[in-house]
Amino acid sequence: MSQYPVRNISFLLFLTLVSPVLAQTSWSDFADLAKEVAPLDPTPMGEGHLGRLESGACAQVRFPVPKMKPLGYRVCLGNVVAYSGRGTSYQLILRRDNDKGTVVYEGPVIAKGDDWNADNRNPIDLLNQLTDKDYQQGYLDICITAKVTDDGWTLYRHNPQGRGISAQIVEATEEVRRSLRETDEMGKRGVAVIPIPQAFHLSDGSLTLSANSRIVLIGKPTAADRFAAKDLADQIKESTQLQLQVVAAAAGKARDIVLRRVSVSSLKDLLVKARRTIPGDCSFDQAYSLTVTDRVVVTASGEAGLFYGAQTVAQMIGNDARIPRCTVSDWPDYPLRGLQWDVARGQTVKVDFWKFALREFARCKLNAIMIY
Repeated sequence: MSQYPVRNISFLLFLTLVSPVLAQTSWSDFADLAKEVAPLDPTPMGEGHLGRLESGACAQVRFPVPKMKPLGYRVCLGNVVAYSGRGTSYQLILRRDNDKGTVVYEGPVIAKGDDWNADNRNPIDLLNQLTDKDYQQGYLDICITAKVTDDGWTLYRHNPQGRGISAQIVEATEEVRRSLRETDEMGKRGVAVIPIPQAFHLSDGSLTLSANSRIVLIGKPTAADRFAAKDLADQIKESTQLQLQVVAAAAGKARDIVLRRVSVSSLKDLLVKARRTIPGDCSFDQAYSLTVTDRVVVTASGEAGLFYGAQTVAQMIGNDARIPRCTVSDWPDYPLRGLQWDVARGQTVKVDFWKFALREFARCKLNAIMIY
């Protein structure tokens, strides 16, 4: 759920002298931090494709490149397809600059056109192919070539509304480095939260709930607020055997879990303290702040945010009733997050299962489920 800011820093110096964590990372470690960027002219733009291209022909594309070496750099060329699909072999080849340039990628030789089309949808890692020249000029020129037998091939033009050609870039900004450090620390401490929050800072030690701990609703709770508190109590009972009382009160005490609603401006102030960059289209109704000190405090401006904050608490509490001391700021990158589940082909799914599945989806902060 992480946003992606841009800032010029010396990644090479940082990698060499400061962070063994980043030196051990792979694309999967920071894929959610990647920024997808559109290609530049002279990449073919618009509708349709380039028509039949013969084996060895070149199609030129250009991708933006940051000023400093990024953590990750991949290009997406799913627009490269077999012309008829009836050939006997296909191979994708990428060269730098032009059709005489250095080969930077040779794909596998694939017998079936449909299989080749599918393979071309996999992003291609070109991080180690970037040069000082690319960083200085701010772009990378790629000549797309295909070796084809008994067929031609083609390239669909870049069209953001339909087919797209893009690069996926992870720059080594301060916020990206911080996110990686936080994720690494969560792994070391055995903390798992789905999805990973926007900002998560672990402090030393933990808070242990007791039989006297309560879930305290501050102010005038709505029915949805009370549901969030009751659901949290049920999950804590299931994992720790502690039955926490849900109460409405003016304040909480030590070892309590406090759920409180504030204004959007007050919540924004809390989020800014932990994460300097907040997107302009942030869904504050679904955002929350969480602190664990001598008590747990979840702060939100909307009913959804309070529920999601409670789910994070539930995920963090261990079977021993301990929750790590931490500060969390979180909001969704996308207002709608969900999945499609097709059960319309002879399957029999009982109502009780759907109730269970929907609850688990909600606990993972999905809010758009299409079932048919």
